[in-house]
Formats: sequence, structure tokens, C-alpha cells
Amino acid sequence: MTQIIFFTNNKSHPIIDTLYSLFQKKAMIFSLEPWSKHFNSTDPDLIVLDLQDFHKYAGAIRSIFQYFQKMDSLPILFLVNHDAKIPFELNVEEAIIDFLVYPSSSDIISFKCKSLIHMSHSIRTAQRNHKQMQKFVGIVSHDLRSPITNVKLIAELLEEAPENLSTFTKSLLKSANWAYQLINDILDLTAMETGRIKLDKMDQDFNEIAEEVIIETKLQAARKDIHLQYEEPKASVVYVDRKRIIQVLINLIWNAIKFTPRSGTITLSAVAENSGLLVSVCDTGVGITIDSVPRLFNKHEKFFTHGTEGESGTGYGLPLSQELINAHGSRIEVKMNHPQGSCFFFHLPWGYSA
Repeated sequence: MTQIIFFTNNKSHPIIDTLYSLFQKKAMIFSLEPWSKHFNSTDPDLIVLDLQDFHKYAGAIRSIFQYFQKMDSLPILFLVNHDAKIPFELNVEEAIIDFLVYPSSSDIISFKCKSLIHMSHSIRTAQRNHKQMQKFVGIVSHDLRSPITNVKLIAELLEEAPENLSTFTKSLLKSANWAYQLINDILDLTAMETGRIKLDKMDQDFNEIAEEVIIETKLQAARKDIHLQYEEPKASVVYVDRKRIIQVLINLIWNAIKFTPRSGTITLSAVAENSGLLVSVCDTGVGITIDSVPRLFNKHEKFFTHGTEGESGTGYGLPLSQELINAHGSRIEVKMNHPQGSCFFFHLPWGYSA
């Protein structure tokens, strides 16, 4: 809800009717003196400050300006007469400001107010995105430090190692693979956010996609004696980017393997519905708590836990998968049956030849 606050000592000022007309009851009027006794709004969208009696109310005007200037990207519109001198002694370098010479038409008043509000909202959004990116870069830097440090330490040990190097090479390979996967996930995430990933959608047989995914993940499942199965749909032609859907399904199955104890079962299934194909990956693992679900897909909050046998992950596989499914017009949802297991599911659109 947009909120406008007008500070003036002229309670019959003509601009008041215009502000009420533009913003209905979202426009609030406060006296210049004593403004602090009555003011209780903490986050307005625009301040209109009447400077027509600047010399008379200079102290109050300065204190109001200084108070709101501390708020990030809050626009202030100064209201002046044709013959008024603009008080340049106010420090306006850090503020988003504009001047409105009164009298002015309601169209000009509307344009000034709405332009400042739009500019403020855009700057605030950019600032939020910048803070999130800084946080994301910090998390990524921390994550990359660990595998790279391991590679460095192992390389140093190899210089003095005996002939049997299998233990070192396995550890080295594990760290290198983890770092490689982390970098790939981060690059894909940033590419999705900046629109640099263009999906190559076309009609695809989901059964063929599922077969490729099963082949890719069955060895990892076999290492934990996990039974990996696929339940075919009656119809299977969907309109998707084959490569990206395979990427999503592999991520989901790897995640299921990670949290499924030995001798468990993971089921990839597809069910034909009117709107498209309902795809799910269900496991008999440890399950997910309801509080954890929103954090699973948040790329700005590092969230992962170790698997049933200490397996680790990059923490970005699920956020990336969610972005890719969003690009297909759906979203990944989670059905929990803690602690018996969980199901991740989403819809894919029917192909044109379906």
C-alpha cells in the first residue's frame, strides 16, 4: 500500500485535495510544528515537504529532512512557490529529491509523485538484490575454499607420499568432483537469473528421458543397495528441454539416494493428467521436516545436511532444479511423510504431438 506524507502548516493547502484524490486515504497530513509529537509512520513511500514558509519553520523543516534522509532511498518532494528561494543550505546530496513549484496542475503533481515513488521502489529493489548477491558470493567463496584447500593439502602430501597413492588420489578426486559440481551449479544458477540460459524445448518422449536418468543414477543407488524403479505413464510425450529435465531428475534422485538408508527404494514415476504429466521422485528415506521445505529451494540461504552415510552436496542442486522447472511453467513441490520418506513432484506440459 503506497503511503504519502505531507508536512505543512497550511491545513487548507490546495494540494491536499489533489493528494487525497490521487492516493485516497493513503495520504497523511502532519503539521510542521510540532511534527515529532504526532508522527508515527515508519516506512512511507514519499515525503512531501512544504517549504513555502521555510524561514518561519526552518528548524522543523531541517529536522524532518534529516530524519527521513537517513532512510534508504526514501524520496522527498519539496513544495515551493514561484517566487520562493530554494534553501540550498539543506544537505541534499544523499537524498532522492525533486521540487514542485506550486501552483501546478494535478497532472504534474501526479507525475512528480508517482515518478519519485517508482524510482524509490526500483532503487530499493536493486539494493535488496545487491545485498542478496553479496551474501550469495560470500557463501560461494566459503564453499569453494574447502575443496580447493583439500586439493592443495593433498597435492602437498603427494610430494612426500609413498608409492601406494590410492588413498590420496581417491580423496583428491572426491574434492575435485565436488568443486566441479559446485561451480557448475553456481554458473547455471547465475545464468538462469540473468536470462542467459535459453531452454531448447521440443516434443520429447518422457520414457526415453527416464531411461537415461535411471542409467545415469543406478550405479550410485547400487552402492547403497537401493532399489531404483520407474513407473511408466500411459502417455509420455511432453514439451520440454530434454537436457534440463534430465538434469533436474538426476539432482532429485541423487538427493533421494543421499537420504535413503541401505536397502531402501526410490521410485521415479509419471502419471498422465489433463494438464500434463505429473512427475515424482519418491523415496523411503529419513524424510524432511516441514520447517526445512522453504529453505530447500532458497539459493540465498545455504542449507544442506549430510546423508545417511555422511554424503555431502553442494547445496545448490535443488534451487537450480526449481529454477529450471519454473522455466517450464511449473514448480517443484514436496510431500512429506516424516520419517518414512518424501516425494518431490512437478508437472510437465504435454507435447504438441501428444
